[in-house]
Amino acid sequence: MTTLNQAERLVRKIGELVGQPIPDVQASRLAQEYAELCRGAGRRLEQCALMIEAAQGLQALQLAETPPPLLDLITVLSFREAGQWRTYCQAHNLPWAEAFYDKYIRLLNSTYGKGIAADHPFYRDYRRAVLTDDDDRALSILRVIARLNPADENTKAELKRLEEKLVRVKVETLTGALETGDVTGATAQVAKLESSGLPVPSSHPVWQRLQVARCGELLSRAEALRERGAWGEAEVLVEEIHALATQNNLQLPAADADLWNSLEEWTTSQRRAYAEDQDFKRAVSALEYEIQAVETFRNRNAGMKPPEIQAAFDSLTAKWRDAEHFGRPLDSELSDRGEQCMAWLQNRLAAAERKQRIMLALVALIIVAAIGASIPMVLNWQSRRNYLAALGGLESARRVADTETLEQRIPAKLKTNAKMAAGLARADKFISRETKLKETFDRKFDALQKAPPTLEQTSERRADCEKAIAVLAPEFQDGARSEVAEWDRKWKMERNGEFASRLAHADEFAGGLNVTNGFDAVRKSLSQVQDALSGLDVLVAQPPPMDRALDSKYHDLAARAAYWSVAVQDWEKTETSLEEADGLEDYFHALAHWAQLPFATDAQRDAASEIGRLKINEAALLGELLLPNDKEFWGSLTNPASWRPTFMPGQPTDAEKAAYLKLRDDKNMQSVYAYELTTNARPGNPFQSHPVFAQGLITPDRAGQESGLVYDPTERRGPVQFTPQTYSDWDYVRVTRLFRTQECDAYEQLGLGELIDTTSGNYQKPILQLFDQLNQDDNSSALFRAFVTIKLDELARMRPLDWGLQWAPDATRDIRQLRDLGADRIQSGDWMSREQVLKFEKPLQRHFLEARKVSLADEARFMSRLVRQVCEQGFLFGGFAGSNGTPVLHETGVRGAEYWGWDARSGSATLLFRRAANGENIEKLGEPMPYTPLLVFSGDRRKILLDAQQEMSQSAAATAPALPPFFSGL
Repeated sequence: MTTLNQAERLVRKIGELVGQPIPDVQASRLAQEYAELCRGAGRRLEQCALMIEAAQGLQALQLAETPPPLLDLITVLSFREAGQWRTYCQAHNLPWAEAFYDKYIRLLNSTYGKGIAADHPFYRDYRRAVLTDDDDRALSILRVIARLNPADENTKAELKRLEEKLVRVKVETLTGALETGDVTGATAQVAKLESSGLPVPSSHPVWQRLQVARCGELLSRAEALRERGAWGEAEVLVEEIHALATQNNLQLPAADADLWNSLEEWTTSQRRAYAEDQDFKRAVSALEYEIQAVETFRNRNAGMKPPEIQAAFDSLTAKWRDAEHFGRPLDSELSDRGEQCMAWLQNRLAAAERKQRIMLALVALIIVAAIGASIPMVLNWQSRRNYLAALGGLESARRVADTETLEQRIPAKLKTNAKMAAGLARADKFISRETKLKETFDRKFDALQKAPPTLEQTSERRADCEKAIAVLAPEFQDGARSEVAEWDRKWKMERNGEFASRLAHADEFAGGLNVTNGFDAVRKSLSQVQDALSGLDVLVAQPPPMDRALDSKYHDLAARAAYWSVAVQDWEKTETSLEEADGLEDYFHALAHWAQLPFATDAQRDAASEIGRLKINEAALLGELLLPNDKEFWGSLTNPASWRPTFMPGQPTDAEKAAYLKLRDDKNMQSVYAYELTTNARPGNPFQSHPVFAQGLITPDRAGQESGLVYDPTERRGPVQFTPQTYSDWDYVRVTRLFRTQECDAYEQLGLGELIDTTSGNYQKPILQLFDQLNQDDNSSALFRAFVTIKLDELARMRPLDWGLQWAPDATRDIRQLRDLGADRIQSGDWMSREQVLKFEKPLQRHFLEARKVSLADEARFMSRLVRQVCEQGFLFGGFAGSNGTPVLHETGVRGAEYWGWDARSGSATLLFRRAANGENIEKLGEPMPYTPLLVFSGDRRKILLDAQQEMSQSAAATAPALPPFFSGL
């Protein structure tokens, strides 16, 4: 993580280069680092803003205070030349980042600006972190508190103690890493500790050793880069080593110091060579551009004036000199073209010079002839010009008396000139204008000296005088100010007395500005304070200056009034926003803000916090009312258009295919036969007649004995396994095949072997239909059915929405019950194990007898139609329940509207209020959570239910599933 010091170094480098030619390699590297840093800070700023808007102020400030502190980092990155750097990067296709979003910065600043009191919940969160020994979280919260309440000395001391503790622990950890020789791990921890913002003492011996080791590792990497010739990357490491050594006052070993000096010298020489090469290329490019410009003029045979020719010649000469300055050979073709252009320009200059000498001779003759006849006229013209200039200068300087004196000194014969007469007229207007301004001041001062009835009128007239003085000519201002100053001395005492009296009244009323008094009392006190302070701002702003003590007291009271005025307005505005919210988003935004306001009580904050914890939204409401036991499917309820018309996806995924093939190829469900072993009744035969199971058929082998893969339940315990067995007539006189197991028949009847079409690769049967078949099967073992049901459910849970599991809540219930009965522990073939059958068969049979009462496929069709109608018609925001449960309702236009929200007793969504048919009375049906939003269904739930029931078949209707809460009670 980049530290604030590293960010400052980066910005300093960019600031030094802005406006200068920047080497491509260096510009690219700096642009990449700066853009990444800005984007990271921008993402963190956006996250903070979203947290603040979601009423997660502590989390937002913790994130902002994560080192480097966000606002400090943004200040560094928003350096003075940031705009120029962004423009440069855009022009050269280099990485760049947008300026930081000012709205988010203001939001974060305002959150910091609110401050906190000693009873703020942040202190509680801090104490909780301390009690659980979560030092990192405690430090994070304490940094936020210290930033919000800088006057809390206890917080400062505790922050210092905790930081020192964490530094001590982390340095001890680093010591252990050093002792074990894990230098790489230790140096990584050093970088992490630097970025944590903890005050690590740079003089600590362990810290010094680690930094030296870190520099050694960086030197090794830089040396490897030198061997590859990557001087640009090595330069970054050399600079980092220098910064580390400087910051931590390190004394590197002699060998490391020599290596660093060598690397620094090498990177410097490489950069110098690179910069010189870039400068030479730019000089050649500029020379070629200049040559092309001259060639264009020459080829067009365009006329050029002598100054233009001279400028082009000088520019070309300078560009050529710049290119030759590097001592490198120029391209021969470019040199030839340049010499041709120089020669052409020299010829044009020579021709222009000859033409100019001829023209100068002719002009000289004409001037000599005219001088003799124009001397008297020139003298008069010069006098008029001097007088007019003097009048203009005096007018510009607003010197009234001097202007009058100059008018008298002008000779009469010059006044007859039209220009001179116009100048004198302007001077007269100037004098008249300034005189009227002085007369205006005199009238205003006379009005001021007449004692008016009120303090405000006096202050207003005093301000008028000040304005009148400001527009006077300088020579009138001194006298006017002296007159007003004399009046000020007499009046100031009277004004200050009345001012102090009104401040005392305001201070008395300000005692009621305390949140513990309640909103109404604070609003009343605020109105009284504002009335007492009304008009005093004008008096404070106007001369003469107010006494410091009175001025300070006024501003303190005005600041308190302004704070509480904002708080009162915010409270009233937020309450209005709650009552007039257009939807859930607006309501929750207003509620979160309202709960943070100072007038909210602890009970109100807790209630609002509980509503926020529930994360109520449209999906949660629909889920609570329609699929209360299947929370994983709630998100799908807000997008009915995405639902599949059939409860079966198209082609399987790779994971599904693997799961299916494992089930399909289970040999314990295919070609398994039951046999009866009849024992030989010879004396001493230990064997008895009993049944066994065989995979495939038991047939005579070459010796004529019965052989096959057999599982004998009487001999084996544990997992079912088929092993090769041979039976002789010495033990058993007869091996009789009885039947193929019912499980094999059930396997075929279910179609498990063809669930995926081998030709198209598509699924061929919904799993809900398979569940129904398994529930209705009376022949196969309940263990077998439970095993297959669990495996099919595992396959379906890979894409439950596509298989329609959300519409069959009884399927989820059945699976849960099977797992409670231990079905998920049943292994393949356990239905042939006597031990497992005795353990599981009867409970599982009872389960399937109960489960078959509801057709899951019919339930899915019924529920899908029912839920689709509800989700498509949707809910309208209808208001909310107040702190005492009283509804604050909006007009929705729904006749007989029913208001759904979260119940205080059950903690889930339910019907809370119903509007009577007359549209006025409200029937209360539940106990609402304080501030639960109330939502109104825009359709008719009774009609939706009746239509869905009519579409069900008679058999389905007889086994109709339990209705979701939204339709209960109809």
